[in-house]
Amino acid sequence: FNQAKKHSFTVPFSQKETKTAVMFADVANFTKLTEKMTAYGPSGLEKLVDKLNDFFDVILRKVRQAGGDVMKFAGDAIEIYWPRLEAESGGVHLRELIRAAVQCALN
Repeated sequence: FNQAKKHSFTVPFSQKETKTAVMFADVANFTKLTEKMTAYGPSGLEKLVDKLNDFFDVILRKVRQAGGDVMKFAGDAIEIYWPRLEAESGGVHLRELIRAAVQCALN
């Protein structure tokens, strides 16, 4: 750690403004579920992790099918965005991205 301080460096930062659709999703009542499962000890937590992984597998499959991309995982939550790809045809319109995000959420 001390050597890392001596050799500090600057990471270049770039910023690009864009309009996109973003969706946040999480597991309803996850805290209560966690409390309930911890009462069963390590096997309860193992089952909880398995169920959470199953949840994310389903969500990620649907997100990919809808053209979305995951920005971040945070516990039982996921942040997803729909990239606005610039193509020769003029790119994707924002309303199409919003429609894809809403359709994904409804599925």
